[in-house]
Amino acid sequence: GVVLDVGCGYGKWGFLVWLHLFENRGKCTIVGVDVSSEYLKSARRLNVYEHLILADARNLPFKGRFADVSLVCEVVEHIGSKREGLRLLSEVERVTKRRVVVTTPRSNEAFFGSPDHVTKWEVGDFKRLGYKVRGVGLAALSWKKGRLASLLKHFVLKPLAYVIPRIGEYMVCVKELGRG
Repeated sequence: GVVLDVGCGYGKWGFLVWLHLFENRGKCTIVGVDVSSEYLKSARRLNVYEHLILADARNLPFKGRFADVSLVCEVVEHIGSKREGLRLLSEVERVTKRRVVVTTPRSNEAFFGSPDHVTKWEVGDFKRLGYKVRGVGLAALSWKKGRLASLLKHFVLKPLAYVIPRIGEYMVCVKELGRG
């Protein structure tokens, strides 16, 4: 199958996919797309991508359903407007057969931690598009220091973010397309 890493950047997500599928490497092709030639140079050094393509994700250079699974990890928040972000997601869905996975910051701390984060996405934005949304991590809350508070935060509340994504620091959004 083909995994398309949209906005692959330096290649960290492609590298993680490659590590996970290492034993079955011949059964999976990883293709990276990014708008930055500098990022693609760095990704090339990892030697995990079969192809690296310089392109804008809002206008992908593929005809039809090219990828089995597409990853859009830490990308949509960098797009200048929600309208353009929706265009990007539509384009990724156009070239994907089975599944699209999107990750993006949800909490203010994760979002505002980078000056390049220009568009904030909420759980409902993805649910309206047919994505299942899960939370990861825990948005910062005011905590008293101490062992009990730390245990509560890490072992009770963080796992809750999976089923209550609005309390998570990041969102993982998955859309099953079910096309062969």
